[in-house]
Amino acid sequence: NLAVVPIFSVQISHNRLTSPGLLTISAGMVNIALSVLWARTWPNALGVALGTAVALTAKNALFTPWYVAHIQGANPWRYYVQMVPVVAATAALYALAWALNNAGLVTGIVSIALWSFGIGLPFVALCWFVLLTRHERETFRQLARGFLHTRQPV
Repeated sequence: NLAVVPIFSVQISHNRLTSPGLLTISAGMVNIALSVLWARTWPNALGVALGTAVALTAKNALFTPWYVAHIQGANPWRYYVQMVPVVAATAALYALAWALNNAGLVTGIVSIALWSFGIGLPFVALCWFVLLTRHERETFRQLARGFLHTRQPV
């Protein structure tokens, strides 16, 4: 959901904020409704998290790219095609986590931490070496350097 943040600037620079604002309010209402409904169905806070994920993903993955393409007079598939590798990688990650859980391999906080690192580190490597372009990796390095150098010692 953070991937759409850069394209929000298109809406702002063209002063086209009414439709996104109304949709954000609507997505918030859907978020609340789904969270309340699913909080009764799913254990712990999972229902609330899923309600939020569904509402935000629908708004950010479906509406925002289409609306920005509309503002620019471009084809929306210009944005949707770029999301395919990320969606596929995320779906694979979810499927693996689901399979581990259903196999009974996630039994407590320690196993959650171990599996999270065991799955997460290769996923980060996949994203870094396969999904990001050279320019994106360099931008990330520059941002990380700037962040590390601006940190003040405690």
